[in-house]
Amino acid sequence: MRYLSFILFLLLTACNEPAASSKASPSKIDKALAVVNQSIEAHGGLDHWKNIETLKFRKETKLFLADGSIEKDVNEIHTLHQKDTLHGSIVNLDTIAANKYTTTFADGKGIKKMNSGTTDGTNAFLSSHFVVNQPFKLLDPGVQLSYLGRDTLANSKIVDVVKAYYGDPSDDVWWFYFDIQSHVVLSTLIYHAPTYAYVDNEVIEEVDGILWNLKRTTYRTDSLRNIEFVRAKFVYEVL
Repeated sequence: MRYLSFILFLLLTACNEPAASSKASPSKIDKALAVVNQSIEAHGGLDHWKNIETLKFRKETKLFLADGSIEKDVNEIHTLHQKDTLHGSIVNLDTIAANKYTTTFADGKGIKKMNSGTTDGTNAFLSSHFVVNQPFKLLDPGVQLSYLGRDTLANSKIVDVVKAYYGDPSDDVWWFYFDIQSHVVLSTLIYHAPTYAYVDNEVIEEVDGILWNLKRTTYRTDSLRNIEFVRAKFVYEVL
């Protein structure tokens, strides 16, 4: 899952930790799976998610510099056909022709077309698919889960913490924070060597039986989630 590294290009993070991780004990794995399965039910259920043929949404991304100024403001339409073979597109809505692009994905490969030419768009498309399909994709083959216990977030919410490790030392490491009452994913911490990003799912709403994170903010942090500055804001509209 090399494309996971690109996710942090979109979320843009910051700090330090060894990326390698030893395997969790069977009890921690079992507990992690129990927490994840509870969350999947809370988010709409695995059967319901598997029957979704197409996800289509508008995504606004704003990236910020440390001084609070806007680095980039991007509006896109994402169309993910995922019932059988994954395919689809990402269309940039910029009114300036030089900034516009269209990424198409089929047969495992993405192509990004711009006025200046074409480039590889595989990572961008797979990253979009990965992010909007959480927590369901935590059951994907190869994902190593470990239950780390309970923690309290800055908003005083008590959460179950599950670490997701993807096996290769170069891959990102994710920590998922599940509300102990609702079992919904409230936030995540992502380690992309040598940096951290903390992602707060600020607005979570049900759309057609599935919970969507319609608004989220990414913070540049350290390993303890101490915030340095706002790095990105994302707003989704399901179409």
